[in-house]
Amino acid sequence: MVVWRPMSLGERVRQRLEAMNLTAAEASKRIGRAPTFLRDLLKGRKRSMTETNARRLALVLGTTVEWLIEGRGAEAVDNSTVQLDKVAVTNVPLVGYAEIGVWREGAASMGAQTKPVAEPIKVAPPPGYEGAALFALHLRDGSMNKHYGPDSYLIVCPLDSTDARIGDHVIVTRTKNGMVEVVCAELGAGMLFFHSTDPTVPASRPLVVANEDQRIIGVVIGDQRMRNRPARLFVTE
Repeated sequence: MVVWRPMSLGERVRQRLEAMNLTAAEASKRIGRAPTFLRDLLKGRKRSMTETNARRLALVLGTTVEWLIEGRGAEAVDNSTVQLDKVAVTNVPLVGYAEIGVWREGAASMGAQTKPVAEPIKVAPPPGYEGAALFALHLRDGSMNKHYGPDSYLIVCPLDSTDARIGDHVIVTRTKNGMVEVVCAELGAGMLFFHSTDPTVPASRPLVVANEDQRIIGVVIGDQRMRNRPARLFVTE
């Protein structure tokens, strides 16, 4: 007996990728997401997406949101004359510094920035980040200089709007005697990794997430130039 099973969202996405002769990375980038955005969906580890992502992906894959999400209606439609929505550009506030080994008073480390930005940091958040309270940090050391240029401004999404995964670049605060250290590093399994050419910067540091004095406050989704970093964020000059 043959048992009919409806296609999953991931299977429908895969079918349309093949029909449009697109790779998952190409489709992800066309909707303004990281090249790995569709990976978990295709592997069955993720079974849903936001309405905005679905609408934009349906346009790229030549289908409708109804078919993509629910398998209803026509699979293939002509979307060639439909333009992806333009994403509004917004200013992201600069709230402090990220600098390994430098401890500042709590109020001065995050939120009392005294060094003004010459021009506002303008970003165009991709789908899924439009409502997030993004903020920027001035990276002033060499802890991640293999990924970011000197004096980079990092664009950060707080954890209430995203999740931190292994391999992400994250912002971590450490508190001691009323002083705060803010660092940028790659998140590993119980470890922070630094990608630096500076011999004074440690290659790694143990991460104790359960320790209330040390916590991840956000995920880096881009910098002002997007140097050597997969684009999760479109940044305008």
